[in-house]
Amino acid sequence: MEEDIDLGINPKELNETEARLITLLFTLLKYPQGLSLDRIRHFMSAHYNNENPESDQKKVQRDMDELNDLGFSAVFDKSENTYKIKLESPESKLKFSEGELKAISLALINQTSDGEYSIETYSLAQKIFGSNWSLYPFFPKEKPSSKNATQDKENIETILHAIKSKTSLQITYERSFGIPQEKELDPIQILRKNSTDLYLHAYDRKKKEYRYYLIPCIKKIFKLDNPFLLDHKISKEFVPIHALQFDKHDPITVSVRTTPTGKYHLINYLDNIQFTESDDWLEFSTTNSDALFPILIKLKESVLELQPDSVLSTYREFIDSIKSLHSVS
Repeated sequence: MEEDIDLGINPKELNETEARLITLLFTLLKYPQGLSLDRIRHFMSAHYNNENPESDQKKVQRDMDELNDLGFSAVFDKSENTYKIKLESPESKLKFSEGELKAISLALINQTSDGEYSIETYSLAQKIFGSNWSLYPFFPKEKPSSKNATQDKENIETILHAIKSKTSLQITYERSFGIPQEKELDPIQILRKNSTDLYLHAYDRKKKEYRYYLIPCIKKIFKLDNPFLLDHKISKEFVPIHALQFDKHDPITVSVRTTPTGKYHLINYLDNIQFTESDDWLEFSTTNSDALFPILIKLKESVLELQPDSVLSTYREFIDSIKSLHSVS
């Protein structure tokens, strides 16, 4: 025996307007990107079927206003010509142009600390472009490095001469994947970081600021006749590079025996160079033994002995060449 159960609920039937509003609301929620008037008329032909589209347009707009009054953010996007329900999303997405994405990625690569490039850096730059990976910067097979050691040495010699004479330089500076830039600098000192990277500490005459420039990234360099703009101070941030550390040959150990006075001056010359001291002897390693010759000439008779024989022989040749030049002159 079946028995009707009275729940005490007498639901009111929806009128035509309420049914249309609910259908419009759920249709727009289903398509968050928005719908044009033609698409709304297509999906809701039972509610918007006037022969005159303008009449349906006015009807849709009235319904959108009604949804707003009910608390829904119903809007008409003029730029896209669509009707939509704006929902607050916890995720905000920024839209970038292709040029902006390239600029962001290149800035990431070029501003990597002290030129320490890695696969991770390029991978991160690549991910900026999402699925459009055809835009991301090309990843080199190996870390950018100086492939022209001769050019680097010539640049270093030019820089050292400019530092000594306190004259400015013009350089063409190009970080990897960057645009070559012309700079006018007051060179202050050559520095070494991470035991391998050589930097020029200089004052940018146009930007009025001190910067560090990776020497392998200096493509061209010219001496100017301009004197320094300021009395520049030596930087304490990096360890200054010593002439004995320039890579001209494999490391060799040099031993010098001097008088006490000569030892004092030689120790001052070896600033930032590790050495061992035993009685009258100083011993140290160098990759540019020729840089030792000027201080040996300056110390004169204070130098009692020089080892190994290969360095002693080269030093004697250096002295003979100077004598020959003087005799010719």
